[in-house]
Amino acid sequence: EMNLCVVRTPDIDIYVETPVLCEGEDVTIYAISENATIIPNGISIPPQIGIGDILCEGDTIVKAKHWPVINKVAKGIIFYVDSTGQHGWAVSLINQGYGVKWSTERVDIPGLENVAEYADAINDLNGKQHTQAIRDFSSSGFYPAAFIPRFVDGWYLPSIGQLVILYGCLPEINQSIDKAGGVKFPMDDIWWLWSSSPNSTRDAWYLNSTGLTDTADKYYTNDNCRVRSVIDY
Repeated sequence: EMNLCVVRTPDIDIYVETPVLCEGEDVTIYAISENATIIPNGISIPPQIGIGDILCEGDTIVKAKHWPVINKVAKGIIFYVDSTGQHGWAVSLINQGYGVKWSTERVDIPGLENVAEYADAINDLNGKQHTQAIRDFSSSGFYPAAFIPRFVDGWYLPSIGQLVILYGCLPEINQSIDKAGGVKFPMDDIWWLWSSSPNSTRDAWYLNSTGLTDTADKYYTNDNCRVRSVIDY
């Protein structure tokens, strides 16, 4: 009787915690591997998360190149990673709504500030707080776009700044969606994604299939007006 343990040579990457340094500062450099456990000085460093990684049920994350994985169910694709390298946002594998209005009324929502200027809009990253404010204020009959995401499960209507970041990653996102079995963002079609960022009492911000961010009447809808929710991880 013989017991064998076969281990392939691990792929090693280098992760620098603080990539920009001033003279005289210290930096910690980590060795990271997707298929090996590396323990420098007795401390285990988790693998760095990247754009296009697949977020699974249970909040585990799998590299797209390793998909499919037995007993893993995909629920989203990573499109932003914060400075820790371990947290950020993921976008849903599918659209949650087509032909959706932002709202059926033109009012200012308490706790939800209008974002009037483009420069401020693209820096608005507070989709979760915006969605919460809308849902606290009214109901799905009046604000369908914000009520379509499964908010109780952590999903929400992204802000316009989050959608701008998402658009910048669409090639990587689409490749991973294709592997995970979702609905890709069509690059040769016309579509709008509503954001949770209001522009004024009358209008809200959206992003379209060309990457353009603009505003439209909250009442407006056609078959191309869609909702694609995101989630923090």
